[in-house]
Amino acid sequence: MSRPGRPSRLLAIARVRPRLATAVVLLLMAGAGAVFLMLDGLDRGRYGHLIAPGRIAALKTEVAAAQGAVVFLGDSHATFLGETPSFCGRRTVNAALGGISAAGYLALLGEIGTPPRAAMGILSIGTNSARRKLLPRSVQAFRTNAQALIAALSPVTERLFILAVPPVAAEEIATFDRAALAGYSRSLSELCHAPGCRFLDPYAGLRSATDPVVAKPGATVADGVHLADYAAMRGAVSNAVCP
Repeated sequence: MSRPGRPSRLLAIARVRPRLATAVVLLLMAGAGAVFLMLDGLDRGRYGHLIAPGRIAALKTEVAAAQGAVVFLGDSHATFLGETPSFCGRRTVNAALGGISAAGYLALLGEIGTPPRAAMGILSIGTNSARRKLLPRSVQAFRTNAQALIAALSPVTERLFILAVPPVAAEEIATFDRAALAGYSRSLSELCHAPGCRFLDPYAGLRSATDPVVAKPGATVADGVHLADYAAMRGAVSNAVCP
């Protein structure tokens, strides 16, 4: 009598120990999912895990009433820069969301809407899109999402300022795609050509002289990503953009 092959043995286990078989299948599925995420990355337009539904509703209301205001848009850098009741002598609306990618923010805008006619928009995006995965981050994919963001925001802001992607601390740079960090800023600069749109790199003084995607020592907090002094950076942006 021939020995049962591997498929037969697995079927036998499934009949005798259905719970074990189910656990094995779930582990295999989880492993496949993890590999997929590492290869494909997380920049798939998802943002629900970053924000409560109630906050989405509040943002929708705030953005709808943002006529004449300065609106901070994009990721956590914009969140911290926008922690002020007024900017350039105008009230502010903070519509930024920490942890969000370019694709995610584009999707979020589709839900919360765009301001009716803001006096100014300040967009920071790119850091979360540049997180390293097994495959290099796609500059073209980021460029496509950034182009869509700029196209959506330019008509509803009198002036739109696009910030460069900030530098990252040397001890954290290995978790990012270096080429993406540089390429994203370059793409933002090239895309910001419509009337009223201006690219701005307020982080130039924080960049290493030998590697511009790396921050100077002390420029960031312990996580290596967020700035040590957003108040000073807000002042630098203000000096560059306020009339």
